[in-house]
Amino acid sequence: MARSPRPVPEPGYFSAQVVEARRFHLRRMGSDGPPVQVVSGGVEQCRSDYRIDRPGFPHPILEFVVAGTGRLELESATHLLVPGTVFVYGRGVAHRMTCDPGRPLRKYFLALAGPGVRAHLARHGLRPGRVLRVGQPDRIRHLLDDLIEFALGDRADREACCASLAYYLIAKLSSLAAPEGAAEARAYATYQRCRTYME
Repeated sequence: MARSPRPVPEPGYFSAQVVEARRFHLRRMGSDGPPVQVVSGGVEQCRSDYRIDRPGFPHPILEFVVAGTGRLELESATHLLVPGTVFVYGRGVAHRMTCDPGRPLRKYFLALAGPGVRAHLARHGLRPGRVLRVGQPDRIRHLLDDLIEFALGDRADREACCASLAYYLIAKLSSLAAPEGAAEARAYATYQRCRTYME
């Protein structure tokens, strides 16, 4: 299989407030490409003084916390960030994020684009400004790790592979997530265990 062109340089919006990261930036596929496309993404181990304060972002950004704790201010509401938290922001959605110094965040992020991305996110309850909790975060983490492997690989079709994975990932998040607060309930945890057993 032909090798892809050399990697696109990292964009300036990648945070320097990290102690470790695996990140990527892909070429845009254009309006005639897949409905959901991946612009950039990765996984970051944040510093204890990590802080993001933005009035919005040009692309929809999906973030997924896998370790640590922190605080998120999103559209004037404050949320606790814990493992399993997923949230989306984008153009016109102000967001502020900080870590608890003793338990810095480890989180994945995806910057998304494409002619159908906003509709696909909304269809699955992940419109910008929404915060959900995933009861089985490892299932999502494995998908994100696979996407990063494709993005950092040398396949000529890596952009298309990442687009397909992102499309599926959003649907999978919808099937495993619940509104913030519900995932901590004992009944919800029992439901997820029974669902996993039946699957």
